[in-house]
Amino acid sequence: MKFLITGASGYIGKFIVVHLSEKYGKENIDVCIRSRKKAERIKNHVNRIHFVDLVNSDLSFLKLEHYNYVILAHGKILGYTYRSIYINNRKAVRNIVRNLNKDTLKQIIYLSSVAAGGFKDDAKEQMHMLEPDNAYGKAKLKAEELLIRYSIDNYIRVVVFRLPIVYGSISGIDSDSFIKGCKLGYLQFFSGNPRISLCSVENLIQAIICAIEHRANGVYQIADDKSYTIQEACNVVRKAYELKEIRLKGIFLKPVVDTLARIVLKFNNFSFPSIFLLQAMHNPYYCNIDKAKKELGFKPHDTFEKYFTKDLAKGYFAKTYLD
Repeated sequence: MKFLITGASGYIGKFIVVHLSEKYGKENIDVCIRSRKKAERIKNHVNRIHFVDLVNSDLSFLKLEHYNYVILAHGKILGYTYRSIYINNRKAVRNIVRNLNKDTLKQIIYLSSVAAGGFKDDAKEQMHMLEPDNAYGKAKLKAEELLIRYSIDNYIRVVVFRLPIVYGSISGIDSDSFIKGCKLGYLQFFSGNPRISLCSVENLIQAIICAIEHRANGVYQIADDKSYTIQEACNVVRKAYELKEIRLKGIFLKPVVDTLARIVLKFNNFSFPSIFLLQAMHNPYYCNIDKAKKELGFKPHDTFEKYFTKDLAKGYFAKTYLD
């Protein structure tokens, strides 16, 4: 089983690399990253590192490789305008699949985003009407569509995982902003009372293994087994740190917050965590994981409360957020 993993030096990517390296052997793991500096994090867990820019590099060398599984774990490919965010995230996926060796390829696993669906409450239906409302979400949806067409045209299995915020022992940008916001106590006001889904890195990796072992093909929502209201999620963080709960009062502020959120949705640039936070927390995003449980045998073990408390005791979060 020969793997190619993109975004391997990123927050989620490095967890995937380490786990698959332990499970399938590092001699079977090749990766694509841009930064030579970040390569230090994973060099002992991989066979080969391709230093490339997924958007602009010539990836024709991939045609000479014999990969069986490709995991597209690269995250937000940024830009400075709505259009550049939209174009770059689509172009990266197109550049990869155009250059893969189809003779040996068995499956592509793409880590998409709930943003592709528009952050809508999907408690009743597995797949609601897809209406992404920002450049990143629209780009992710277009990339999904490109991969599904590729699957049909080439008889190669493609799995799309739509993910909410992913958190773990070494926090990434999304959960970093989320947890800091919880500590400050202002997210309750932004959100109203939607239910949100979260996903631990361990649950995500389990889903990837399930997809490989079940020879899966299709679109799945992946998350922890328990959802929360914004208030509940904030309380988990604040209780762990023994912080007093803060509630913002004043209904007169709501139009201001709503206006800011609409502006962010239209002109967002994900280079700024605080802007992402405002956008993500303004919208409900519940992931219905019933399909993944039934078809993939996906059995999430962690909940946000359990994982956060466990890792806080180890000192990971204490180091990250209290220093």
